[in-house]
Amino acid sequence: MENFYTLATLRAELKNTLGLDSIEALTDWLESPGVKPFMDEFVSDYLTNNPTANDADYTKVTNLLGANAVMNFAAYDTTSSGSSRPDKTGWSAEKHWVRFIWQMGQYAKTHTTAWQAPREEEMEVWFWHGYEVVKFLKAEYANERELENAAA
Repeated sequence: MENFYTLATLRAELKNTLGLDSIEALTDWLESPGVKPFMDEFVSDYLTNNPTANDADYTKVTNLLGANAVMNFAAYDTTSSGSSRPDKTGWSAEKHWVRFIWQMGQYAKTHTTAWQAPREEEMEVWFWHGYEVVKFLKAEYANERELENAAA
């Protein structure tokens, strides 16, 4: 039961962080094309094999985001063999987190969503918002796995 209250608190904090007006708006956004497909990729390419991994280091994630913003995120967008995903062989946890955050930002730049991509002067805030989204969704995923295992 403790996880439920922790997740509820995290959800409320995330809603406030992103400036959304309700938990329902947050839930809708998390299930939207601006987040869900990227979460699905994150789960299949990272969390499935690392369900109990610690959160990626925030400083390392923001350093990668900052360095790659200058280089247009080529490593996170390059595809191999006609795939829509880059070759992630040997990727660190931080690189998986950066890919997720980068995808949300790219989507928000070209679509109207509940959460907008930042202007250049807001990049640090965007990095933090993206990190908090991934952190919350990872916690939610871990909780769902725990409930499934308990029910089995």
